[in-house]
Amino acid sequence: MDDKKFTELSEAFAELAKDSYRQILKLRASDDAIVAVLRKYAAKLGVSPDQIAKEYQDEFHERHGRLLVKAEDVNPGLAAELDTRPLPGLESDDPPKERN
Repeated sequence: MDDKKFTELSEAFAELAKDSYRQILKLRASDDAIVAVLRKYAAKLGVSPDQIAKEYQDEFHERHGRLLVKAEDVNPGLAAELDTRPLPGLESDDPPKERN
């Protein structure tokens, strides 16, 4: 690959990375705003923040799972790479213990 092609490819990759990061920032800001609004309404209604957090997490995991199923229909390999949920029974990041 010549220097010009390499430079073009590097610039395209850098732009893609910036676009991805912009989207991540927007999603994070949106998520933070939703949580802040939920906390305000929960306080007004006398609902515990723990209950709101649990319901939010439950809803998130359900929707995340549905989106992964859709991704799997299109590309099972990509869906597997995107799925960061622990496998049942393997929730720990600790290495497996040796058996004697």
